[in-house]
Amino acid sequence: MLFIQFLLGCSASPDRGMVVLKKGDNIVLLKNLCHPENTKELFDKCDWRSLSKRQMAEHSEFLDKSVHLIVGNLNAPQKDNSEYEGAMSFCLNREGAIESIELTKPSGNKELDRAFEVALLKTAKLLLPQDNCVIEKLYFKPTKLYYDETDMVE
Repeated sequence: MLFIQFLLGCSASPDRGMVVLKKGDNIVLLKNLCHPENTKELFDKCDWRSLSKRQMAEHSEFLDKSVHLIVGNLNAPQKDNSEYEGAMSFCLNREGAIESIELTKPSGNKELDRAFEVALLKTAKLLLPQDNCVIEKLYFKPTKLYYDETDMVE
């Protein structure tokens, strides 16, 4: 079953940025960032690490709509009675264009992995929410896409 979420800094991907921030006596370690070259802007507009309930709802709605757009571009392989679980992460720019797609967990089926990579490439751009703080979170934190054998064609 396909679903999408935000990474919370749990990947050890060498491609993604890691930033250490010092705020007073506190040190904050942020791992797995998109656009690490822009870390000076991390919290200029808002602290996207703690969204309000309204912002979380807007973020969740964005993820639901994104799944539908991506699935609309999916040309999945045939089911083969095997079980698979895979994951990809991707970053977005501030206009919603999909950037830097990464296979974070191969499913065990190269055709299935490639089908999701192509679906992301075909989707190319996602419709961003209205809230600027949610957009900042989408810009700096990778989005992770999970899939499995149930996403294959009968």
